[in-house]
Amino acid sequence: MRDITTILLLALAPSLSFAPGRAAAQQPAGPKPVQPAHPLTLPTLRPPVADTGIFSPAPLPPPSDTRRADGAPGQSYWQQRVDYTIRATLDTAAKRLSGTETIRYTNNSPDTLRFVWMQLDQNLFRQGSTGSLLFPSESRFGAAGFQGGFDISSVSQCGGAGTRPRVDGPQGRGAAATKRKRSQKTATAPLPRCPAAPLKTRVDDTMMYLDLATPIPPGGTTVFDLAYGFAVP
Repeated sequence: MRDITTILLLALAPSLSFAPGRAAAQQPAGPKPVQPAHPLTLPTLRPPVADTGIFSPAPLPPPSDTRRADGAPGQSYWQQRVDYTIRATLDTAAKRLSGTETIRYTNNSPDTLRFVWMQLDQNLFRQGSTGSLLFPSESRFGAAGFQGGFDISSVSQCGGAGTRPRVDGPQGRGAAATKRKRSQKTATAPLPRCPAAPLKTRVDDTMMYLDLATPIPPGGTTVFDLAYGFAVP
């Protein structure tokens, strides 16, 4: 009987020693967790990024005498005037166009022009041009191996830059209309013959830079003479 009682006590000993309540009471109290000196803070948010998409609002310039706030021309708005006289010959057998061109350029800007740019669209068909690099040769807009572009023989400028005569008269709506008509007639009148000065040029793809022999003052007019040709695509 005593042996059975001893065995039962030994069997119950582990369960008693690992009872939760008693184990917690026997464990020594450890150090408390260290609290941070400063409370945690959220990171500072960056300002929003500006809208740079294709549908973002366009940064329009402030209104001025040249252009009003709604985009309409102002009282000081101006445009250059260019009149052309072209004489050309088309060789259907050689598929080539050759010609001469007289350009009458009127400077309506408030600045003196010391150079001008001319557009040379046929140079899109020249090897190494931007157009040939953008479109493969056999694509829809490609040149299919065609070699073209402008061949400019000469560019010259009339030695003098004439000035349009002023038309004085009473102010008023009718007078303004009369003044515009007289200015148009004066602008299309032929300039006196003058010696031509060859110009230094620089071609950049489809643009040609002309270094003027005689600057064009505000209100002045000059004449350019060109001789050129190109193969028809």
